[in-house]
Amino acid sequence: MKLKHFQFLFFFSLLLVSEAEKDKKIIDDTSTSIEKHSYLVSILFNGKHICGGSLIKKNFVLTAAHCIPILHHSHYSIRYGSNKVNSGGTVTKVTDITIHHNYNASTPFDYDIAILKTSNPIEGVNVIPISIAVEEEYDIPFMLVGWGALNSDETASNQLLEANVKMINRKTCQKMYVNKKITDRMICAAANGKDACHGDSGRSVAHNGGLVGIVSWGRGCADQLYPDVYTNVAYFKDWIDGVLTDNSTMNIWNNNLNS
Repeated sequence: MKLKHFQFLFFFSLLLVSEAEKDKKIIDDTSTSIEKHSYLVSILFNGKHICGGSLIKKNFVLTAAHCIPILHHSHYSIRYGSNKVNSGGTVTKVTDITIHHNYNASTPFDYDIAILKTSNPIEGVNVIPISIAVEEEYDIPFMLVGWGALNSDETASNQLLEANVKMINRKTCQKMYVNKKITDRMICAAANGKDACHGDSGRSVAHNGGLVGIVSWGRGCADQLYPDVYTNVAYFKDWIDGVLTDNSTMNIWNNNLNS
């Protein structure tokens, strides 16, 4: 079974990921607006969208660790306050990056979380940070939002899209991914024809105004046999709070990133 991260680093994919490892985008979804999901931002690498992120404080964006393949903040910037992935809104530079110290790029499925600090506060009419969920909930719909494709053959939509997904308990998810460990640091979610499919790495799953998950990895594209796997944001709340309150932890890279 081929597992893949949801990356689409098209300008250097031959160096970093195989064709089968490109990221995923939401399918079977509907158009939405940045006003409704005002915490969403686009992470740019040398000016090109590579991943999504969630604003959790005026100067801090939460995303997936695997979205940061080049270890220098000068390559990255943030577009915010726009419905469009390629235009509009405001672009600000990234000044510091923190990757979770247990993340290992050679086995990148666990501890897949990172925080970017921006040079200027991210604020405006269409910009409101999102809170961190404090616990997991099952049997309720969650909102998956991003600039996704409508099917697996399309390129990324320039329009913001949304879809409802439902969380699946870890025991059930583990039975589906028999050769991969589903840890407490992961949550699984899916709905028929509605999940991530090329392009939404780092994007959010939210419920009742709280950030529940970060798009991380999975198999296929809206494959009903395999749910998508997300970073469990609630698990990392203490780590997130520590980074936000202690800027001295910023820009300290884990040696595992290069292993």
